[in-house]
Amino acid sequence: MPASTPIQPASFSAAGSDLAEAAAQWLDSLATGRRLAPKTLEAYRRDAAQFFAFLQDHLGESPALADLASLRVTDIRAFLAMRRRDDIGARSLARALSALRSLSRHLLKTRGIEMAALTAIRGPKLPHTLPKPVSADDAADICAGIGL
Repeated sequence: MPASTPIQPASFSAAGSDLAEAAAQWLDSLATGRRLAPKTLEAYRRDAAQFFAFLQDHLGESPALADLASLRVTDIRAFLAMRRRDDIGARSLARALSALRSLSRHLLKTRGIEMAALTAIRGPKLPHTLPKPVSADDAADICAGIGL
């Protein structure tokens, strides 16, 4: 999705109209203000849409802006647990949590709605990986390329 293409509220079909509109504005602000990469915007859109679909099942109705302010820590943890059951990795869960926190900051700034439950949630532990070594052939090519 190009960064210049506005996000349509229809992208968030599980959300109430006010929440869908606010979420579309949030993604547009990320595209224009923070100039996030198109793949990052798509991942954030997908994470938010999955959260709204979860809330629709969890609450029994399409979530509205007012519902976000009344979420409890247990609601957020239930969403993360559902995603974990879908065999989602720790990095993807951390990204989803980052997307929700970004949405929360946007809603607080633009609508005065705070998702306080997010502040009590810790992100998943991420595995520490070492960088992969350069092969001997690649190292020789690099040295030859710079004249060594």
